[in-house]
Amino acid sequence: MREQTTVAAIWDRLQILETAAAQDLDINKDDSSNPIQIWEAGSSAPTDVLFLTNSYFSVTNVRGRVNMLLPLIVEAAPVIDSSLRLSYISFIKDTVRLNWGNHP
Repeated sequence: MREQTTVAAIWDRLQILETAAAQDLDINKDDSSNPIQIWEAGSSAPTDVLFLTNSYFSVTNVRGRVNMLLPLIVEAAPVIDSSLRLSYISFIKDTVRLNWGNHP
């Protein structure tokens, strides 16, 4: 039963990320002297607000952009424990590679 609970929790968190990514996003370019890339966190899920730097906008391929955004959205999800964030990123990348022909 513990495995079922774990799998359900993982899929719940993935659904939260999917829902956040599917909303109309408020994408802002950070032109400050110390620009940072961040997907703002809400109380239980990532918000629709992103701040991106020139690094993101200079990437011309979808894979590169996804690789930059994935850690941002996972970090913005307060329901994902910080010690598990890298595992979530790896799991998502592996799932895309194995089930969707590695197309983001």
